[in-house]
Amino acid sequence: CASDAPVILPFSGQADNKSSKLYIVEDIVSAWKIVKHIPGCPSAMALLGTSLSDKHLRAAWEYHHVVLCLDKDATNKSIAMSRRISMGVKVCSISMLDKDIKDMSIEEIQKCWT
Repeated sequence: CASDAPVILPFSGQADNKSSKLYIVEDIVSAWKIVKHIPGCPSAMALLGTSLSDKHLRAAWEYHHVVLCLDKDATNKSIAMSRRISMGVKVCSISMLDKDIKDMSIEEIQKCWT
């Protein structure tokens, strides 16, 4: 049975999501790399594609700051998603990527988001 429930790393719950940051990425590997290599214990939601379901949207609205980090070929989708997400969060931004996160080195990831 398939589930469309949001996949958010780390799997342990956030104590206060409204004061934390959520990175939205396309896949689990990218989510893992964000959580592992960005200081401050951010959360990362893997869309498992480039579609933002209502369940994803509601989960994103539980955070204070959302950063969309989709691959370069999904830039238009990022812009559309940011419009939806920004209705329920204080800050919503888009990281314009030249390279897929799953292909980035630790240094490249930290340069982008620290």
